[in-house]
Amino acid sequence: IPASMPDGQGQLGGIYPMQLDSVSLLAGPQATLAGFNAGAVLTARTRMPTATSFRIGLGDGGSALLSTGGAYGEWRHGLHLSAAETRPWRDHADSRRRALSWLAKRGEVSEGEWTIKADLFEQPDAEDPGTLTVAALALDPRAADPLAVSLGAGKRVSQQQLGLAWRRGDAALGARAAIWVGQREVEQLLPIAPAAQRNRPEVAGLLALDRDYGGLRVGLSGSTPLWRWGLSAELEELRDQRLGWENCSGTTLGVRGLLKRDESFAATTQGLTLEWGRALATDWMLDGGLRWSRQSVDIRLLTLPESNRSLTGYTGFAGLRWMPEGLGRWQLAVG
Repeated sequence: IPASMPDGQGQLGGIYPMQLDSVSLLAGPQATLAGFNAGAVLTARTRMPTATSFRIGLGDGGSALLSTGGAYGEWRHGLHLSAAETRPWRDHADSRRRALSWLAKRGEVSEGEWTIKADLFEQPDAEDPGTLTVAALALDPRAADPLAVSLGAGKRVSQQQLGLAWRRGDAALGARAAIWVGQREVEQLLPIAPAAQRNRPEVAGLLALDRDYGGLRVGLSGSTPLWRWGLSAELEELRDQRLGWENCSGTTLGVRGLLKRDESFAATTQGLTLEWGRALATDWMLDGGLRWSRQSVDIRLLTLPESNRSLTGYTGFAGLRWMPEGLGRWQLAVG
């Protein structure tokens, strides 16, 4: 279940260190199989509790964490709640955030394993202290930009995601599927002077994003003593509504004023991926992969006609791996 959206942005608030079993980073040519412009892929595998557990943590700066989990019948679950309030060194830079992550599993892979993942993240207030001139910095390095304070500059973020995954099989032949949906809202009040916005139609001091997204992925994989292979298909949808206003109305600062931006953006991404590998010796492996991708984009701007664009392309790699016992993994790949 991806923690990133189709355009590459993501929210890691639903990943907790105590919940992880392993983390792997795949960079270089192999990462191109993840989609358009992928430079690296970070995979976090969760560890499910086998017995009932309960943990409370308190930290500096007003942070708190509640973690519980256990096994109930055929279901295993883990629930994590966190809240934090930070007060940095500079004025007008406080922030508050809270998150919930729930993970549940049922069954074994050999007979069919189900996974449910729900994540909620709220950052109701993240103040922006703005920038200081050299003279203001020398006078008081902790001070905030007076304009940022008067406008109440800052950012608010809210994101929710729900995913369901299934997998079944063994090393010889396996199948998997996943589906997920999510919603993200962002509102940001920028420390831009009202006068700088009134005569420039492209400049807005108050921005808002409303995003809905989702996806579906299915795959098959298998192996023999010499060969391994994997085939997967995916479909992702993303729909944005982006608005921008002046950050003032008359003499009132920090409110929605004249509408400057009204944009809608919709993207559909399709992908087919084939991966393969052949053992050359006990510790040598030749592997490769090929991905076909198609992305269709619909864009509507406030003052321009609607436009439609489509991009289709192929990415791939081939590599040689050496895995000597006790010496890690070494790989040479081109893509």
